[in-house]
Amino acid sequence: MEKRKMLQIFICCSCFLAVIYGIARLDKGHRRYREEDAAAMASKEQDNIVFAQQRIMYLTFEDGPGPYTQDILNILDDYHIKATFFVTGLNNDYTHLLKTVSAEGHMLGLHSFSHDCTEIYSSVEAYFTDLGKISSLVKKETNTVSDFIRFPLNTDNTESLSYDTAIIAKLHEHCENLGYTYYDWNVDSGDEDPDLTADEIYENVIQKVQDKDKVMLRMHDGNTQKATKEALPRILKELVRQGWEFRIIDDSTETFHQNLD
Repeated sequence: MEKRKMLQIFICCSCFLAVIYGIARLDKGHRRYREEDAAAMASKEQDNIVFAQQRIMYLTFEDGPGPYTQDILNILDDYHIKATFFVTGLNNDYTHLLKTVSAEGHMLGLHSFSHDCTEIYSSVEAYFTDLGKISSLVKKETNTVSDFIRFPLNTDNTESLSYDTAIIAKLHEHCENLGYTYYDWNVDSGDEDPDLTADEIYENVIQKVQDKDKVMLRMHDGNTQKATKEALPRILKELVRQGWEFRIIDDSTETFHQNLD
C-alpha cells in the first residue's frame, strides 16, 4: 500500500514538473518569435524608409555601340530599365545597334564621331564638324535627331582644356545657341579603366551613390568594357533593391554640369 502511494506521488510530481517545463518552453518560444517578429518589422521599416525616398538614376553609357552593347541591352531588358547611350562612330561593325538601341526605347545622345580629342578640341569648327558626322549617322540609322550631347572626356578635364584654354567656354556658348544640351555626370563608375575588375566597378558605383538622391551615372559600352558587362547585373539588382527610379534623359532632365575652375 505504501509502495502504491509512493508511486502515485512520484507520478503526480513527474506530471507537475512536465507541465512546468512545457510552460517554460512555450514561453521561451513565444519570446523568440516576438524577438524575430520585432527584428523583421524593424528591417521592413528600414526598407520602407529607403524606398520612401525618391531616388532618381540616369544610367548613361559612352563610346558605343561596341562588342558589349548588345549584352548590355539584354541585361537592361532583363531588369526592365532604360538608359541613355552617348554614341560614337568608332565601330563600323556595330553601327546597326544604333537602330536597336532606339527601337528598344533607350535614348540616343551624341558623344563624338571619332573621339579624337586632339582634333575635336583643336577649334570650335573642328568640334562641330565631328559632331555633325555622328548626328548624321544617328539620323541615317534611326531616322531620329538627337539634341543631347556629352563632350569626350567631359567639359571639366585638363586633357581637353590643354588644347585651347578658351575652347570649352566657346563650345558651351555655341551649343546653347545651336539648341544642343550637354550632360556631364555626378557619379563615375571608373569602368573606362581596363584594369578595373567587375567587383571594383560594382563597389565604385554603390559607394558613390549612397549620399545622393539624383544621379547621372557614367558607364561605357565600348571596346574594352567586358568588366562593365559582368558588373552590370549586380549593380542593377542592388540599385533596384535600394529603390532607385531609372529614367532616360529628355527635355526635362537637369544637366548635371560640372563647374570649371
